[in-house]
Amino acid sequence: MEDIYNNKACTHTDGICPLANVSHDLGHLHYTIHQPLPVPTQSLQPNKIIAVMGFATDGAIWFNTVDYFTNKGFTVLTFDNRGCGQSSDPLSYFGLSIYGMSQDALTLLDYLGWATTSTHLIGTSMGGMISQELLAQRHFLSASLILTTRSSAAWFPMSGYAFLVRTFLWYLFQTWRTIFNPHSILYARSTNTAVAMNFSRTWLNQRSGFDHPTTNAPMTNETYLAMTSDKIWWAKKNSGKNPTPPLIGMVAQMYACATHDIDAQKMATIKARNVPTLVVGALHDKMIKYERSKELAKELNPVDFVTLNSGHTVIECHLELNQAVEMLLNHAENGENRSGMSSSSSGGGSSSSGSSGSSCCALQVEECGPSGDDNSNNCQPLLQSSL
Repeated sequence: MEDIYNNKACTHTDGICPLANVSHDLGHLHYTIHQPLPVPTQSLQPNKIIAVMGFATDGAIWFNTVDYFTNKGFTVLTFDNRGCGQSSDPLSYFGLSIYGMSQDALTLLDYLGWATTSTHLIGTSMGGMISQELLAQRHFLSASLILTTRSSAAWFPMSGYAFLVRTFLWYLFQTWRTIFNPHSILYARSTNTAVAMNFSRTWLNQRSGFDHPTTNAPMTNETYLAMTSDKIWWAKKNSGKNPTPPLIGMVAQMYACATHDIDAQKMATIKARNVPTLVVGALHDKMIKYERSKELAKELNPVDFVTLNSGHTVIECHLELNQAVEMLLNHAENGENRSGMSSSSSGGGSSSSGSSGSSCCALQVEECGPSGDDNSNNCQPLLQSSL
């Protein structure tokens, strides 16, 4: 699966972390440590990031983030949540919770010997929900909460409910087809529904900045995304793993999302830890309402609140998103003035993952502070750029 990454000066080491509680063997988490070359010595204490992915999605989908931050000298840890990828299935259809998956992530960090106080946390969608539970339990160096919400109550707009129904029906249909022709499905076909819900057609039709490896023809973002998805599908297939999320995993993760709630006590604990935090929302998000992300920002008083002109994905505006996260990381580690990053956030930075595919994105960063009352907007524009 290493050929989905464009930073070749990086190692990708897979591993298995056993999971258990006092009464059950919970299986394992599959993880990958992405380390820049040369591998830092123990005395250098390399900068570390744990990236938590969302619903029914492999950790490999962080490939743009992995490329960006390993090029910056960070070691990045990605993993598959239980119920998808190469990690174990849950014990039952209702066997997962957001809190339980946060315990899985903490078990992984402890297993690897990564102290949370020296680790940056990034989570998107369901991964952002998991990240909130993590922040309620441990102190992290920084936290980036992307396209997520504090509570499940109304966190799906109607189109989000429709997406879940379509995805579930698609899974049943594809399972039925596989019984009669196990070679009929490519992962690229299976992502059509998710692509329609998570990406804008304008972005999908744009040039990706990459050429096809055999024809050398310019690829659109849609073509590049399908090719990368296909690589992930076949890598799992060839290693003897089920490349399609199992039904029990999808249902259990849906149940976990539907019952997610950060209560007032947990929110108070998160705020008391005073971890430098970034909250990101997307104007055209069909899964997590933009207003929910903005409400989370008002609750947390983060360092910055970022608005992306995109859908529900960390891929469509990956360059702008990664630059915003980098601003937070520099602030957390060095106390660096965020305005010093404004030149790169306005399009001056480079990306190993191709930058032309993000040229449609608009990025607004708002500097946040304590709100005077519940109805006030405590975030003020810090940087606006059309990229």
